[in-house]
This record gives sequence, structure tokens and C-alpha cells, in this order.
Amino acid sequence: MAPTPSPSTATTARPRRARASAGGSGTPRRTIAIVEKELNEMKKENEILKLEVASLKLAATLAAQTANDVVEKVPKPATSNFSIFVAMGFVDTEDDQKKYCGIQRTVHDVSLHAGISFNRSYRDQPSEIIAKIFKACRQAWPELARYENNWATAALLQQFITNRRKYLRSKGFLSAAPAATATTASVAAAPAAAAAATTPVGVVAGGAVPNIADVDAQVQAEDDD
Repeated sequence: MAPTPSPSTATTARPRRARASAGGSGTPRRTIAIVEKELNEMKKENEILKLEVASLKLAATLAAQTANDVVEKVPKPATSNFSIFVAMGFVDTEDDQKKYCGIQRTVHDVSLHAGISFNRSYRDQPSEIIAKIFKACRQAWPELARYENNWATAALLQQFITNRRKYLRSKGFLSAAPAATATTASVAAAPAAAAAATTPVGVVAGGAVPNIADVDAQVQAEDDD
């Protein structure tokens, strides 16, 4: 018959069993699961940080572009005698020449549709018509907004009106500037030859002037000669 263990022997045996169970296979599996969970959480946090960094970089880039847009405003030249082409920042390349001619043609076309009168100088044109022309030209060519107070568009428009008035005056359609006391209209009657012409004639401020297409064609023909 085996001897009955004393209380002290039973007490010392239980901790050894507890220690033995603590070293079993269950604890390592739980530890690995915890580590994997922590790694996954760290990966998620890392992805979030990457997104935040990318967002900050994008915001910085947009802010820099906005700052550049403000800096790139082009002031009007201080002198009145300047080349519009050069003052607008264009150089003598094919691309710049095409763009300048495109802007120039837009200013001409828009001004005609807006109701510009060659019976008046640029300074005497109605302000509401000038404002409409500036707005329409900016919509067609957004880069025109870079020029302070629309000075580039104004210069092109003034050039167009001045040149057309000179041409019409040279052909007898527009009289010379009247004296201060004169009461006659500044637009002369069209010559008989012009009245008999088959090309259409437009009416501007009560006076007959050639259609702008006819004027352009005639100017081009004279330039070719």
C-alpha cells in the first residue's frame, strides 16, 4: 500500500504542474496571434500616414501654383510707345506668333459683334461695350487675365480701331476730325462708286462703311501689291 502524501508534499507538487502547463503549446500560439494583429494595425497606420503625407504634398503644390499665378501678373508698360507683342511676353517663335495672331483676331471679331463704332475713337467708345469685349476675350483666351486691368486687350482693341479709322478716312468713308465748332457728322457719305458696288455695306452709327471682310480683303490686296 502506497504511503499517503503529506500535506507539504501535495502543496509542492501543484506548482510544478502549474509551471509545466504554463510551458505548453497554447501560449506561443496566442503570442503569435497578438503580434500579427499588432503588425496589421501598424500597416494600417502606415498607409494612413502615407495618405496624409501625399495630401500635404498636394496642398503645398497647389499653394505654390496659386502663389505663382499671383506673381505672374503682367503690369502695363510704363511708356506709351511699346510693342504689344513684346510687352505681352511673346518671343519671335512660330507658336508665339500664332497665339498672338489668334488673340488679335479674337479681339477684332468680338469687338465687331459687340457693336464697336468706327465713328468714334477708342476713348469715346461706350464703357459697357468695352467691358463686354474684355470679358468675352478673357473667356476665349484665359491667359489674358494675367495682364493687369486688361491692358493687353485694351491695347489690341485701340490699335484695331485706330487702324480701321485711318483706312476708312483714307478711302473717303470717314471725314477728317471736325473742328470744335463743327456740327457735321464725322462719317462722310459713301462715294458713288462705293454705292454701286456689289459688295455689301454695313451701317455704323448712321454712316455707311464697308463690310469688315471687304476692308480686310482690300487691305490684304494692297499689301500684296
